[in-house]
Amino acid sequence: MADERAWPLAELRLRVLEQPLLLHLARRLLWEACGGRGASRLFRVAEDGSFADERDRTLKLGAEHPVRLAHPARDPERVAAWRSIFFDYGILQPFEQLGRATVSPTAAEARAKELARCAGATAKAAKVLGVLESRGWRRNDAGLIACYLRDVRAADGSPLVARLPLSPGISLEDLKGCPEQTTGALVVEREGRAVTLGELAAVSFSEVLRDVEALRS
Repeated sequence: MADERAWPLAELRLRVLEQPLLLHLARRLLWEACGGRGASRLFRVAEDGSFADERDRTLKLGAEHPVRLAHPARDPERVAAWRSIFFDYGILQPFEQLGRATVSPTAAEARAKELARCAGATAKAAKVLGVLESRGWRRNDAGLIACYLRDVRAADGSPLVARLPLSPGISLEDLKGCPEQTTGALVVEREGRAVTLGELAAVSFSEVLRDVEALRS
């Protein structure tokens, strides 16, 4: 969901809906059908395995509709409308989706090439390793980690890389003796060159900030 990965509808049916355990999980999540003509459609997987829209009507999807997990940062109002539906059906989600906190850039941040509000988060080195690496960030070096990198998306879907500096850096040779780490301002790059934060997709912007905030808690 955080990476905005999409699958062909046939893959969803084969690898998820035809697997009893995964089908149970799929019924507890909100999905989005994109592609085809018109706007994307949000739907849930009903008890009989069919797709239901916000009015509980059966939704027919063609092979031209790739599907992905819905994210509230893409369309907050439409996703919010589904909360009461899931509540009415007593559906408990396996992870935070419909109630996921989201954040958008300010006008000034959208024009900037550094996200200053990511700076100043402090945490022990072991926590930095655990939190960021469990959320898809990767080390810039195998020995001394001076920053973490994460693949993100531009608003047009093209690939970008988020770079989160750490100070004084994590030496894996002496992790126990490593001092507390402080994050710097986040930078987003395309092929090694910084771009304005306004180029980031809404989901990517919200998720990288969510990850940094997890270091503060």
